[in-house]
Amino acid sequence: NETDVAVDEQRAGTSEIGDVGSVLVAASSSNAADTPENPLAGLGLPQWLEQLMAPGVGQGVFTTLKLSLICLVGCLLGMLYFVNDPDLRLHLYIFLGMACVLLVLVLWFVGELQSAQAEKMAREAKEAKKE
Repeated sequence: NETDVAVDEQRAGTSEIGDVGSVLVAASSSNAADTPENPLAGLGLPQWLEQLMAPGVGQGVFTTLKLSLICLVGCLLGMLYFVNDPDLRLHLYIFLGMACVLLVLVLWFVGELQSAQAEKMAREAKEAKKE
């Protein structure tokens, strides 16, 4: 299998950077019949990463965004606990406020988007049922 050969060459350090592209092409072409819409399916990635790397904005992107904002708020709270300089604390408070507002806005937007998508699906199902 040419995918295995390319991966073995890369592990041995004898391949160039251009061979990485051939590994991706070989892996995606070997599984092209399985999932034509997702060329990353044959790379053996975890499912959450595969969903994140798929074209379009899926649930994985929203989950990653939410988790990263929650981690940002946690880091800022930790920094506020350990930093004693009043000038730095002022900036941390401002940044924490902005991060919290952004988190609330993202949560609101994702909720509205999901409800609009559900509403659209229900409307389409109702129209299909009429026909």
